[in-house]
Amino acid sequence: MPNKLNIVTIDAKGKPKTELYTFESSGDAERAYSTLRAFRSLAARATSAPTARGVVVKQEVTVFQGSMNMGDAPTVDDVSAWVLPGSDIYAFSLQEAGYKPEGGGTAEAHVQATLARALGDQYQVVLAVSLGPIRNIVFVRSSLAPLVSEVVSGTEATGIGHVVSNKGGVGIGFKLAETSFLFVASHLAAHDGEVERRNSDYREILHGLSKLAPKGMCASDYFDHVFWAGDLNYRLEMGRDEAITLITAGNIERLLLRDQLRVQHTDNKVFFGFTEGEITFTPTYKFEPGTREFDSKKMRTPSYTDRILFRATPPYAKTLVQTRYDACHTIMTSDHSPIFATFATNVLLHPYVPADLSAPGPSRTLVISRLAGRGLRAMDLNGFSDPYCVFSGSCVSVDAATAKTPVVKKSLEPMWAENFRLPVAITDPAFLAMHPLCIIVMDEDKTSKDDVIGAGWLDLSAALAAPDGVFELTLRADGLPAGVITGVVQLE
Repeated sequence: MPNKLNIVTIDAKGKPKTELYTFESSGDAERAYSTLRAFRSLAARATSAPTARGVVVKQEVTVFQGSMNMGDAPTVDDVSAWVLPGSDIYAFSLQEAGYKPEGGGTAEAHVQATLARALGDQYQVVLAVSLGPIRNIVFVRSSLAPLVSEVVSGTEATGIGHVVSNKGGVGIGFKLAETSFLFVASHLAAHDGEVERRNSDYREILHGLSKLAPKGMCASDYFDHVFWAGDLNYRLEMGRDEAITLITAGNIERLLLRDQLRVQHTDNKVFFGFTEGEITFTPTYKFEPGTREFDSKKMRTPSYTDRILFRATPPYAKTLVQTRYDACHTIMTSDHSPIFATFATNVLLHPYVPADLSAPGPSRTLVISRLAGRGLRAMDLNGFSDPYCVFSGSCVSVDAATAKTPVVKKSLEPMWAENFRLPVAITDPAFLAMHPLCIIVMDEDKTSKDDVIGAGWLDLSAALAAPDGVFELTLRADGLPAGVITGVVQLE
């Protein structure tokens, strides 16, 4: 973030006035921006219960994530068996939603109207985005709509030539109050043997959505909550008859031992850092449309192609809870059954405002020592990298010059002997618990722009509470592991 803010005010006559403010560091500018947002938030809530200063105020919200491969056919008019009532946020990932409605119009408008009708008039659309027949539609409870801001979206096609949009992903991100969400709808490569293509599609979608995050950050690491749903197309590696025998016997555990996604996920080859809830339902593909009899024409092996995974950054990882994960086999218009998952989490209602704005409090410093890397990605042709670390986040007040380490030449196991001192403006443990430190490890390149080796969020409250402040942070890049950073963090 730059160290300048343009602030626009409206005078009594309704005329706008713009003033440019320059701060010593980007961290100071970000805190000023957050404080202004806090006061705006407080003003918007002036008629409701007062918000205490010096307190981190949270509110529980619930999330419904649904996914359905529609098989290029409209679903039933009544989707209440799938779309359960009562959540605050609804996100729908739809694939093969390119049908022609009987009454005319577009499939986008028709399916959105079907879902809106199921939710009722107490919800409104945050955003609806399509990539060919892939649709991502997000609704929010109308009473929470005034808290929605910074809505963004992105798409990435991964079909033939990496441009055809029958496969790919659509991301929708936004803030609800001061907490961010990203919902990704995707349709990955088909066919039993295309495991690596599916893994590649996942990486390509993440790379394409990187524009939704600051430079150096993966979108799935940047947003506080990430929900990824769709026809991921991973199959059961067994014969059709064996699969049906296990399904009939209710032996889901045996089925999942041969599930491609479970194997790839366990091996950290895809969806690294994501969680999938326990699967207790039977496979959702492939059926004869109009029935739930498994396909007898193409003789596909029944599989769990339709999946929902999720993750959260350190402040929310402890509070994000999946409350249900299930399939709806009573909707039979497609050769897939729709699936859904429900969640409960917290949102931060407003930025932290000090109890006494006139007294900034004692200055404190975050000291990072014994910093070292392990197993970093090799970015150069010589099989090494020239790594250095960059520190950022609203928890510290630093500028670009003081927020990075020296470069260590030709190393995948770098060590920094220096102590790195990062000024901290607010040391309230409740504040630090909600504002982790971002560590990005870069590879210096003298002939072109520096490359990102990996990045991660350090949970300061946990690190500072650990014996001697020792921490170990796993880095990620494009959704895959990228090495480890270790060190000691202390507050002076």
